[in-house]
Amino acid sequence: MPKTGCVIDSLRDIEDNKFWKHIYVLLVALFSSLKALRLCDTNFSGMDKIYYQVHCACTAVAKSVALLNDETLFSQIAKERIEIMASEIDEVFCADKKCIGMIEL
Repeated sequence: MPKTGCVIDSLRDIEDNKFWKHIYVLLVALFSSLKALRLCDTNFSGMDKIYYQVHCACTAVAKSVALLNDETLFSQIAKERIEIMASEIDEVFCADKKCIGMIEL
């Protein structure tokens, strides 16, 4: 089975320890937010739980600011990579519209 560019990039990401460090840092910062969103989608009233999860999310993001702003971990994205990402966003979300504006340069 021939490997396309996307498959090769995906395999490179899977084998890259820095990629998994990125995922870990993002999940630590956003896990409480995901829990709050999941609570919003339930069928019972749980405003106190949602409020608590939002508080936990704010705390987690505040604790993760140093890691999220670490330029060695999250460096700038090359322009050619941004164009590839924009085309992927177009394919997934926008259909006919161009979404290059969704990605910050």
